[in-house]
Amino acid sequence: MINLKIILVLLFLNSAVTGQQVADSTFIPETLAPAFEKGKGPVVYIDEAHNNFHTAGGRFQVFARLLEADGYNVRPSVEKINPDIFGDCNIYVISNAIADENVENWDKPNYSAFTEREVRVLNKWVKDGGCLLLIADHMPCPDASEKIALSFGVE
Repeated sequence: MINLKIILVLLFLNSAVTGQQVADSTFIPETLAPAFEKGKGPVVYIDEAHNNFHTAGGRFQVFARLLEADGYNVRPSVEKINPDIFGDCNIYVISNAIADENVENWDKPNYSAFTEREVRVLNKWVKDGGCLLLIADHMPCPDASEKIALSFGVE
C-alpha cells in the first residue's frame, strides 16, 4: 500500500521547485516593423538598485530583448536614485522593488525600498519630462513602492 503522506510530500516538493518564476532565456523576439531603427530609439533604464525581482539580465531579460528589437536602448540602472543617474535616460522602469529589510523576509511589515530623497528626485525628473513605468504586483513589492506611487497620486 502506498503511503499517502509520502505522496503529498513529493507533490509539495515538486510544486515548490517548479513554481519559481524563471525567464525564458532562449526566447528571441522578432519585430516585423520596429518603432525605431536599431539602437536609435529612446533609452530605457531598468532599475536594479532596489533588490528588484525583475532585472534586465534576469526575469526581465525577454522584456529587455523585446524593447531592443523595437529599437530601444536598454540599460540596467544599478545606482540608487539621485540627480546624476538619469543621464540620457528617457524611460525609467522600476519593477517589483523590495526593501533591504524584506529581501529575506516577506512577512509584514513591508518597508519602502526608496528614501524620501529618491522619491523627490524621481518626481522632479518625471515633471521635467522623464517617463516612469512603475510595476508593483506581488507582496512585498506594493509596500516597497508605495511612496513613489502616492507621490504621483496613485493609490
